[in-house]
Amino acid sequence: MDRYDAVVVGGGIGGSVAARFLATGGSKTLLIEKFKTPRDKPCSGIQFP
Repeated sequence: MDRYDAVVVGGGIGGSVAARFLATGGSKTLLIEKFKTPRDKPCSGIQFP
């Protein structure tokens, strides 16, 4: 079984940004999202250039 320092549930704007900050800060991070990605959301291009 894999072990993680952080688990983020929800890959929306907030969850995605939180997971990225945790991962870039050195935490082994798991992001769980129930929907297939990419989704057609007009705001989804804001978080990652």
